[in-house]
Amino acid sequence: MAKGLPALSLLPVVSAYNSLEAYCPIFQSLMFHETWAILCKDMESNPSNPIRVLVCSIPKSCNGFAILQCKTLAATRINDKDLVATTVPIAPQKPPANYFGVVEQLMFRNWRKEDTDSRLLELCERPNDTYMRMSFSLLVKLSNAPKELDKIYTITKITRLSTVVKQFVLNADLVRSPLCDVILHPSDFPNAFKLDTVDIQGKNNMLNPVQYKAVESITKTIVCTSDRKPLVALLQGPSGTGKSHVIVELISRMLYMHYEKTYKYPRILVCAPSNNAVDEIAARLMRVRDARKSIVRVGVTMSTHPSVAAISLEELTKKRQQRIMDTNESLESCKLRTLTEELVVLRKNKTCLVASIDTANKNGQSVNLSKKARAIRSSNRRS
Repeated sequence: MAKGLPALSLLPVVSAYNSLEAYCPIFQSLMFHETWAILCKDMESNPSNPIRVLVCSIPKSCNGFAILQCKTLAATRINDKDLVATTVPIAPQKPPANYFGVVEQLMFRNWRKEDTDSRLLELCERPNDTYMRMSFSLLVKLSNAPKELDKIYTITKITRLSTVVKQFVLNADLVRSPLCDVILHPSDFPNAFKLDTVDIQGKNNMLNPVQYKAVESITKTIVCTSDRKPLVALLQGPSGTGKSHVIVELISRMLYMHYEKTYKYPRILVCAPSNNAVDEIAARLMRVRDARKSIVRVGVTMSTHPSVAAISLEELTKKRQQRIMDTNESLESCKLRTLTEELVVLRKNKTCLVASIDTANKNGQSVNLSKKARAIRSSNRRS
């Protein structure tokens, strides 16, 4: 469990559920648990630059929350559904408090100096930066809303909640999904299959028995039989149970098994609902021998973690373009060196011919110099 993670009463995950009322409490708790784990991780690993904003209107209240209208002129971009911490002064002799808030209804506006609030212009400390004028609503708990309005406050971006919100919306709307019955009781459907049981005596030391059983069973049931009939495996587990570890082990086995058959590595597409999950799997795959040379991280560059920036599509494209440019320069250099060497040889031959003519003239010898003259003229033209 991550540091600072609240203790939640997690119910056991089973393979079938009698109703949505039995399913939702289990997975809602797991989703809250995982959301809090992501939040703690982002607060520790992705510090963001603070942004000063102008809270400029009386807040509206809605279901225990206050909606604050804010404006800012900043070089750091924020996004819709960003979770931010708002710094609010409490008392002169007390440290300020940080309250959570969610950015909504974000709008970017064109701005001119003469039409902009002077307090926002004062926020432009670095004139060389490109500043964006943004207006948005900030959703905060009603009791945490700032008491003083029309004032500058500081907010700090923590993480994006867009993916989390989608997950909760889909979970709440599961009753309308055509997959609802399949998820609740999959064994009732004729197309469903059960994973093969495996012997875990010779288990991998890097996996615990449950993880090893999942890897071996999925490999035996799906990977080995997926040449003609594609199958799907569902792996469930709360935060910290090693789902990413199992996925990396499965990919490693798929690479090895395909290479053993065809002497070529397969193309495997790994998707996840959040950038953090993709970066986590990519970082682990970078330590896998068969995958480290051919892995590509595809996605928004701004959302890519620095640990996997070297394998991003943009970075790999830049490196390839640079190699092509270096190769072209090398070819041109070789041609220039060859021509230079030929020029040196021709000039040397010219010097020898001129010296032989001068020697013949001094000795009064009658020599046929037509061939030598032609050679000299030819060398002059080439040089």
